[in-house]
Amino acid sequence: MKRLTCLLIAILSSCASPDKVCEPGRQLECTCPGGAKSSQACLSDGSGWSECDCPCEKDCSGRECGPDPVCAESCGDCGDNSTCNDQGKCECIYVICYNLCCGDGEVCINGSCCLPDCTGRSCGEDPACGTSCGTCSSSEVCTSSGMCCTQDCSGRECGNDPICGMSCGSCDGTTEYCGADGNCADDCDGRVCGPSPIHGFDCGTCPGLTDYCTLEGQCLDDCEGIECGSSPNAGHNCAECNSPEICIENVCVDIGLEWIQIDGGRFMMGTESAQGNERPSHTVEVPTFMLNRTEVTVSQYQQCVNVGVCAEPYEVDDCEYCQKCNWGIPTTSDNPINCLTWQQASDFCVWAGGRLPSESEWEYAARSAGQENVFPWGDEPPTCDYAVMWEDWPNGSTGCGWERTRPVCSISAGNTAQGLCDMAGNAEEWVQDEYHADYNGAPTDGSAWEDSLGSGRVLRGGSWLTGYWMMMRTRTRRGGDPEIRTDSYGFRCAK
Repeated sequence: MKRLTCLLIAILSSCASPDKVCEPGRQLECTCPGGAKSSQACLSDGSGWSECDCPCEKDCSGRECGPDPVCAESCGDCGDNSTCNDQGKCECIYVICYNLCCGDGEVCINGSCCLPDCTGRSCGEDPACGTSCGTCSSSEVCTSSGMCCTQDCSGRECGNDPICGMSCGSCDGTTEYCGADGNCADDCDGRVCGPSPIHGFDCGTCPGLTDYCTLEGQCLDDCEGIECGSSPNAGHNCAECNSPEICIENVCVDIGLEWIQIDGGRFMMGTESAQGNERPSHTVEVPTFMLNRTEVTVSQYQQCVNVGVCAEPYEVDDCEYCQKCNWGIPTTSDNPINCLTWQQASDFCVWAGGRLPSESEWEYAARSAGQENVFPWGDEPPTCDYAVMWEDWPNGSTGCGWERTRPVCSISAGNTAQGLCDMAGNAEEWVQDEYHADYNGAPTDGSAWEDSLGSGRVLRGGSWLTGYWMMMRTRTRRGGDPEIRTDSYGFRCAK
């Protein structure tokens, strides 16, 4: 009996294990559900132990804000202009704008919150958000400043009224504009072409190929009364002159150039039996072309000078070799023009609708379309019966006694089979080609040889100062400085 009593007392007090005796302030280790260790405390009155101090497990399932129902800990906060409801969900206080909550007075515009501003406005859209600031009565209009105004469009069909500054209408025509009096006017009135005078509207185009539009907007034929060449205002090509005429100051004029057709063909240019610059002989295919029957005369060249295209040649004594220049001498108007540069010769030919002949064209023509002639007239030695030359060189007189050039075609016996005059003698002739020491690399298609590797330009045919028969041959060639002017150099044109 005594032993049972002691056991009961030990459990309740002093008989218990010393490390589990409840004393105020004492902590005792305990195990939480799930096995986690924690502690429990002896109650302040020593009557027993508190429950095991296990941590709370927060439960925010289905909640985005406010306290959780288990531990009363926060499940999150709501953003501006929103509040948390009893179910733990955020709600907009004012206006929902997609995923935003707008503030007090704000509106949702294109997915963004906007605060309208109608300060000083009674109608129309507010400038901040585009929402309505109000409407005007049926007799009023809303001005751009947002004020109601009674519009006055009396006597006006376009533009802004003078009271409210609001539109009274617009003009329908593509060339109309609104005048200062508020009425539509046609800016092309009385005009058929060109830009309108005030606003630059297109009033139309002229139908004729040679028409042009005047400053007054009227179509006129710019080629009226013009025979050839470019029109004075629009630069239209009015017409071409028929050969042999050329256009001078819009009038077709025959300056006396006679053109001979040289039918094309193949020939052997140069020779292997003479001086080196005529070698190697080579086959050339020359297309059909036209060549002046005569050397260009003083009177013909004068017409080019008169219109300001050609520069004047040298006169007598203008240079060392100018004692027999034909320019400026009344009696030599039908003589070959001489004492001029290669460029002056080229300029004339271009003005006359042609060009200088290529060297192969010149030789082909001098040999009566590529025949084996030694001279333009055949194989007979040169004399004054065939050419204007220095017949009794080194004695006698030059130019067959004239001591200068003679009128072109003075000696017809020396003509080629096609009727070309003075292809030997009278004036030595410039051609287009640059001079090369031989024919290696020369063109074979009849074109001029211009590769910037030559020295000077080629001269052909001999002159009134030529006495040695070799210099009168159809194959003889030599180079000359294109800037030198002498009384023995002339030219003819091709095309």
